[in-house]
Amino acid sequence: MCGIWGYQFVESEPPFKHSLTSRAILTTLLMCEMEERGRDSWGFAIRTPQLSPDAPDGIAVIKDVGPCTKYVDPQIVASCLQVAAHTRKATAGAVCKANAHPFQVKHIVGMHNGSVSNHRWLNTKYKRSCDVDSEHIFHHLAAGLDTNELGAYGAAVWIDTTDPDTVHLLRSTAGQLTVRSINKVGDTDVAGVAWCSTDNALERALALAGYESTKFLLVSEKHYTIQRGVVKEV
Repeated sequence: MCGIWGYQFVESEPPFKHSLTSRAILTTLLMCEMEERGRDSWGFAIRTPQLSPDAPDGIAVIKDVGPCTKYVDPQIVASCLQVAAHTRKATAGAVCKANAHPFQVKHIVGMHNGSVSNHRWLNTKYKRSCDVDSEHIFHHLAAGLDTNELGAYGAAVWIDTTDPDTVHLLRSTAGQLTVRSINKVGDTDVAGVAWCSTDNALERALALAGYESTKFLLVSEKHYTIQRGVVKEV
């Protein structure tokens, strides 16, 4: 079973407990926890800032094979305020960089923990050559097709590059995904949102990194977005 995790922080200069050091601790713990769910490959969809007037901001996709903790520096990842990550345990498709999540299909960048049971039929119907069954989800989203025809279960996280500040979440009845709001120090306003395949791992990682958090009830088969640290049903 694969692993999904990530976070979106609202402020660029947050309180002490929301410093780069705390995000690095959170990143390290979630990387380690989710690597236990998949060591074949790893990938990140990272929100990138605008570095110059001629270089627009957007989403950078970075992925490769092998265990994540062996190749990725959590300090570098934690320098970004919005990160979506995946660790893969291969079930359909070879272990290679191209088959690592996230997948980018036109303007959709997404990752999935689960399976699409009718992916050979989908390859035939839409004349696709998807090696990994999960890819079909993001082809459908990019083309605006009816996702009800996907024999999919699990959980998906994706970002539309035309709106890179919004993260999309969807969990099926059998899917594993949990979301927690991260509270600001000393009050109840949110400073961000974090998500992970398992709630125990997420709650523990946030607590050890020094964050107070509140679990958000993620109803199965509902589409949610995260925007500026707020989770909303679509």
